[in-house]
Amino acid sequence: SAGLLLAVAHPQPALAAAPVTVARYDFDGRSGALRDDSGRGHTMRSIVTRGGRIRPVVHGSGQGLQFPVKCTGRGCPTAVLQTRHSADLNPGTRPVAFGATVRLARSQTTGGQNVVQKGYSATSSQYKLQIDGRAGRPSCVLVDARKRSIKQVRSTISVADGKWHALQCR
Repeated sequence: SAGLLLAVAHPQPALAAAPVTVARYDFDGRSGALRDDSGRGHTMRSIVTRGGRIRPVVHGSGQGLQFPVKCTGRGCPTAVLQTRHSADLNPGTRPVAFGATVRLARSQTTGGQNVVQKGYSATSSQYKLQIDGRAGRPSCVLVDARKRSIKQVRSTISVADGKWHALQCR
């Protein structure tokens, strides 16, 4: 099924840190459309403006979510899924992994599209998975809370081909 995943390795003394999933969303409706399947309570809410809609779409034996189509101008419909702030979602100095399964047609690319984002690079720390530019190449962004430089890793491969792709930043 299509979904989002965030895993943080919580260190344990004298043991190798095992990753702990702190948020997971599969969108299959088994536990509620936007409920966090990790059991940690990071339920998302849908925020829409100007007639934006999020619709279910078939993905394998499950489903994913389709967001409003590409649009230019000020009156475009928008839709965002958001969870409340939680310290549980901050990796601190622990290793972090996050990702999503995405489907994007070449005709749907824009200057940049956020897929998963926590924080804002201009005001705080941040981690983000995005699809960059018209070429549709994924990238991972990290911004430290103390060192304001943006660290970005860009793929050389486009995912804007109308097929499902599992993307992960670590």
